Amino acid sequence: MSNRVLGQQPGYPQGPSTATIVWGAILVIASVLLAAARLGWLALDPRSAVVSLIVLAGLGLLIGGALAAVRGGRRSGRP
Repeated sequence: MSNRVLGQQPGYPQGPSTATIVWGAILVIASVLLAAARLGWLALDPRSAVVSLIVLAGLGLLIGGALAAVRGGRRSGRP
């Protein structure tokens, strides 16, 4: 019987994924903007806000994926 936990196996990714962090940040930003708009602290065009958040999410996922690929290549011994 092995004492290893699934997350502690060699080669298994550790920590949260980039997508989890990016989408979590997008949800927090969206909720803060919506709350500020409801309280009257901010004039917000919903269409522009949604498009901006989707663009930011896409950029975050692309950059995070590229960084993960670069880090993964260095850890596995590939050039």
